[in-house]
Amino acid sequence: MSALSQTHPWTNKLLFLAQMDALTASPVDALIDGVRAKSGLIGPAIPIERRHVTIHHIGNFPELWDAVVTPAREAGDMVAMPAFVAAFDRLTSLRGAHDNNPLVLLGDDGVIGLRILHRVLSEALGKTLAGRWQPRRFFTPHITLLYDRQRIAERPIEPVTWTVREFVLVNSLVGLGRHDVLARWTLRT
Repeated sequence: MSALSQTHPWTNKLLFLAQMDALTASPVDALIDGVRAKSGLIGPAIPIERRHVTIHHIGNFPELWDAVVTPAREAGDMVAMPAFVAAFDRLTSLRGAHDNNPLVLLGDDGVIGLRILHRVLSEALGKTLAGRWQPRRFFTPHITLLYDRQRIAERPIEPVTWTVREFVLVNSLVGLGRHDVLARWTLRT
């Protein structure tokens, strides 16, 4: 067992994500800087390569086993839908644990494609992980930008949009700030 596993017994988070593309993620830094200047937030920004929407959190594991990863990959293979535009038009802080409050982007009609991807993937996971899969009842597509002790009230922003052309299965290594991509799917008809 690694030192990290001893500190964090659930070291591996298995997640399906829709990652922001670099062209969209980079200009969000200006939005973060503006919010910091106006409201005094000081938490470090989530790195561009880790900005994403979590479509499904499969679970936390001390190790990743084929018995979980293989059915997750099979579920990803079952998804057939076209690329779509995602748009986030609100910014707010959510209540986090231990004064570690996430600053997030939210959307209304602009996140319908993400909601559809969540539903389609949930149905596929129900087939491949039969009896071992319990999807969340509510899905609120959001993108976490940073964590801070301070919270800000919801406010409208100029929409942040990008075309979601793929989704990925990642192993998020807790405590290391790293996402290892295990599989990637292109959205298609």
